[in-house]
Amino acid sequence: MKLSENQIEELFVFVRKHYVEHYDLHMELVDHLADGIEVQWLENPKMSFKEARQKEFKKFGVCGFSDIIEKRRRAMEKRYYKNIFKFYKEYFKIPKIVLLVTLTLLTFLCIRLLPDDYKTYFVLAGVLVSVVVMTFRSIKNYRFYRKKIGIEKRWMFEENIYNFGNVISIVMLPIHIINPLMNAQSLALNNIYLELGLAFFTVSIVLLSYIMIYVIPSKAQELLSETYPEYKLV
Repeated sequence: MKLSENQIEELFVFVRKHYVEHYDLHMELVDHLADGIEVQWLENPKMSFKEARQKEFKKFGVCGFSDIIEKRRRAMEKRYYKNIFKFYKEYFKIPKIVLLVTLTLLTFLCIRLLPDDYKTYFVLAGVLVSVVVMTFRSIKNYRFYRKKIGIEKRWMFEENIYNFGNVISIVMLPIHIINPLMNAQSLALNNIYLELGLAFFTVSIVLLSYIMIYVIPSKAQELLSETYPEYKLV
């Protein structure tokens, strides 16, 4: 015995009522519930649809769908970071490595020419400018996403693309780097290797910001199609 279209639609409504917000999870959970209900009907054809649905739902435990949602969220975050690394490592291969080396050397020369008292502040300024740009771009990306989902279904990975690098995480970024950089003031900053390391660090932060805020959102459709084969069909 198969579920009717109306019953399938009821399952979608049921899933949404249980705090599942993203369409990719809607489809997965509805498919899981439908399969379970049909198996129950094979064992007990007289069982009502609502009884079978509730019995199947109880298999998810007292937390309902929350564990499934959290597992999917972690998986999508992992996929997001994997894509960051994929685009980042392109800059360590020809031809993009030429740009990376050039930017690092130019930054190194700027640090080298500055008085020792200003070298660390130059690095911090570069990072903070990157943070400001990321913040404004992140707000723009998220506004675009919020406008977009007003007429389209929400996909969890798509939300990661437009919401990661969000304002809070961006603002927190300098906090993790200011202390070690300020501590570097006590070191011999005219050490060529330290200055080269600071130059590479600065370029790396700016490059990471660029990938998160510009590259990945620009490739959103491609990445979503890779993640969800059904993405173009809905």
